[in-house]
Amino acid sequence: MSTEIYPTQTATPVHSEKYPLQIEYAAVWALSEEGLMVRSQAGISSTIAEVIPWDSRQIYLTGNRSLLGSSLWLEIRTESGVAGWVRAWNLTEYIPSDQFCEDVAARSLLDTFQQTLQDRDGGGLKELVSPNRGLSIRLNWYNPDVTFAIDEVNSIFNDTSEMDWGIMADSGLQVVGSFETVIQPKLEDVFSGNPEVLCNELKWGSTAGQVLWPEELDQLNFYVFHRPAKEGGNELDWRTFAVGIEYVNHQPFIAVLIHYSSEL
Repeated sequence: MSTEIYPTQTATPVHSEKYPLQIEYAAVWALSEEGLMVRSQAGISSTIAEVIPWDSRQIYLTGNRSLLGSSLWLEIRTESGVAGWVRAWNLTEYIPSDQFCEDVAARSLLDTFQQTLQDRDGGGLKELVSPNRGLSIRLNWYNPDVTFAIDEVNSIFNDTSEMDWGIMADSGLQVVGSFETVIQPKLEDVFSGNPEVLCNELKWGSTAGQVLWPEELDQLNFYVFHRPAKEGGNELDWRTFAVGIEYVNHQPFIAVLIHYSSEL
C-alpha cells in the first residue's frame, strides 16, 4: 500500500492532456453529507482549506499537479476563489445535459460499445473507457464500485478473478464472482436485443426497491438501455444498464456501468 506524502515542490504536469486547462470541471464521487474536501497541499494528510458542495461546478485548474503513488492530485481554484488540492478522481469535465444528449460522438461511442460487447473485444473496449479512471461497474446502484484499470480492461472478458460485488438489498446475500459470471450475462441480456434507449433518464419495471442514479455521480451524464419485461410475462423480469459517460479533452468516454433489476 502506497503512502501519500506532501510534495516537496510545486508539482510538474503528469498526463496533462487528460486534464486540460480552460475547461470547467465538476465534482464527482463525492457524497452530499461530506462534500468535497479541498486541501492546502496534495495528499490526504494535508489540512483542509475548504469543503465545497458534493455537486460543485465552476471548478478550474491552476495547472499544478502532483502524482503521489498511484493517486494524481490537481490544484484547483474554487468558485469562492480559494486555491487548493483535490484528487483527480473527484473531477470531471462539465457538460450540460442538453449538449450531451445532442452529441453525435457520444451516440457513436455507445454504438461501438455494443459491438465490443457482442465481440467480447477487450482491446476494443479499452479504447472506449475513460483514460482518467478506467471502468467502474456496479452490480446495483447502491453497491460499491468494482473498478478495472485501463490495462485490466484489455482482458476483462477472459479474467476469471473473483471480485466482491456487494450485498443484494432484498436478500442480504453477498455476490462474489468474476466479470464473466456476474456482469457479462446481464450485459448480454440487455444489449443483445433491441433495448429502449434514453438520455439522462432512468427507465425501470416493477420492483419493490428504489431505482436511483447515485447522487455522487449527479454531474456525470448517462445513457440508459432498458430491456422491459415481456408483455404478458413476468412483470419482474426486466433489466436496465446505465452507462455513465465523461469527457476528456472534449471527447466522450465510458466511465461507469450501473446495473438495475427487480428487487422483491
